[in-house]
Amino acid sequence: MLIPARGRTFYLDATYPDEEALVHWPSPDVEFRVGHTDVPGFDDPTPLDEAIRAAFQAWEDVECASIDFTEGEPIEDPTDWQHPEGHYILVYFIVDPTLAEDAFAIAGVDELAVAKRWLVYDAEAEGTPLVAATLYLNGYSYEWSTSEGNDGPGGAGEEGKLDVQSVVTAMIGRSLGITSRVDGATTQQGGWATNNTDRRSLEQDDIDAISYLYPTGCCELVQPEGICQAGADCVPPEGGGDADAGPDCDSADAGAGGDGDADVDVDGGGDADAGGGGDADGDLDVDADAGAEPRSGGDGGGCCSAAPGVGTAPALSLAAAAVLVLTLVRRRRR
Repeated sequence: MLIPARGRTFYLDATYPDEEALVHWPSPDVEFRVGHTDVPGFDDPTPLDEAIRAAFQAWEDVECASIDFTEGEPIEDPTDWQHPEGHYILVYFIVDPTLAEDAFAIAGVDELAVAKRWLVYDAEAEGTPLVAATLYLNGYSYEWSTSEGNDGPGGAGEEGKLDVQSVVTAMIGRSLGITSRVDGATTQQGGWATNNTDRRSLEQDDIDAISYLYPTGCCELVQPEGICQAGADCVPPEGGGDADAGPDCDSADAGAGGDGDADVDVDGGGDADAGGGGDADGDLDVDADAGAEPRSGGDGGGCCSAAPGVGTAPALSLAAAAVLVLTLVRRRRR
């Protein structure tokens, strides 16, 4: 039996306002697509595509997780981060000034976000599973790099530029149901620094989290520290994933048995707020039909501190779906 070593603690997202359902895909087989836009500094999109592809591969390579990504056809010039196209994860850069000012605005913060996620989940299905997601990066306000830098993999990137693979790796985790933490040097921490490629690789808490959400059935699972239900309170769950190893765990089809939502119902408490951390992390919008109550701004601690000035966002309307938006901003270098 493979047992992931206990590292740092991790936190998971719950769909708002449903306190019983973790944010998750109904199947561990998830398609992703790359959107092609004219990103400054990249006349050829190939390096960007390769960096995004490597970010998905980092999550797929986790031995105790059943998540399996398939790359779909690229999308030329996507313009709608609300993602009406289909059931997959779309990753692309927004470079148009007008679109960027709208897409990356954060309430109460002058600086535009580095990246955002847009999640769409089926509010009528049991467990409110995800049906689509968009990860969109700010190619207007920030410069980006796919360089290894002078120190090679894991070392410094390009001076003054954000690392594509690092940011996308972290954002993929958010689109799978893992929330960020305020403290700790993990892939899911809030805030960003230029000239840094450290977050291309997963930390132990990331590995524990993805193994818990999408188990293979062959590993003993580490329990999440808490469940964030769109609020500042993160309460450890009463139950977790099935940690029993099956008799066929060493067979050729090991790891294919997870169904994405097995054993992920929790009884966590909390009064809900946007899952985030760092400098300005946690802009949450919900569908009007979801019965959302106004949320507090958070207390700046735990797993779900909200951005300054976050209040009740304008309601959004998607048929039979609720929508979750989370923002990330660059951490200023000192």
